[in-house]
Amino acid sequence: MSNFYTVHDTGQGYVKVVDAEKGVQVGVISPRGKVLTPPIVNGNQCSFVVETPDGTKTGTVYQLPNGQIVNQFRV
Repeated sequence: MSNFYTVHDTGQGYVKVVDAEKGVQVGVISPRGKVLTPPIVNGNQCSFVVETPDGTKTGTVYQLPNGQIVNQFRV
């Protein structure tokens, strides 16, 4: 599998992970709220800010392509 990924918010409650070399979807991330910032990819990790229904904003870092949470921080 490739080590080059693109990630984008679909606007429908999930974020797609795409293999940049092959152009195929290799994963899906289900954020725990509304995505506020564009996903930032750095190597095999991706981060973005999510707003939960109660208004809390949290930055979250995910492992690619599996979508496992690596870290969270308050924004």
